[in-house]
Amino acid sequence: MDTNNLLNKISHTIRSFELLKDDDIALVMLSGGGDSVALLRALTALRETLNIEVLAFHLNHQLRGATAQRDETFARTLCDELGVTCHIESVDVAAFAQEHKLNLEDAGRILRYDRAQEYLREYCDARDIRRSHGKIVTGHTRDDRVETFFARALFG
Repeated sequence: MDTNNLLNKISHTIRSFELLKDDDIALVMLSGGGDSVALLRALTALRETLNIEVLAFHLNHQLRGATAQRDETFARTLCDELGVTCHIESVDVAAFAQEHKLNLEDAGRILRYDRAQEYLREYCDARDIRRSHGKIVTGHTRDDRVETFFARALFG
């Protein structure tokens, strides 16, 4: 499938299921992995067609040292290339997990979505945009649920 056909299919799906509407703000949760990068690129290519604003949010979990810093730099560079505002935060997920007696995955997910939602509310409020126009958008590959199942089965 060529790029134009793929983008047309994505646009059609978004419109058919009313995933995003005119004047919505799509805040892409940008990890730096293939799924979130593909989503960001697709929405950026379609932002005029869909009449949406595309933003990105990256959270450095402070768990992987230099690798996490490279992911943060990659996110910032990619967004600069695409002309997308990128909001980056850094948080000590391990400390949060310990304090709240959570595993790292759950702690990271809670913090990631809480911080993204907070940023999106602030972004909308500062521009006098109805909060209902702000949408958090995530990219997941088909096998993400399978990976999560096996990871939980193996590691508890």
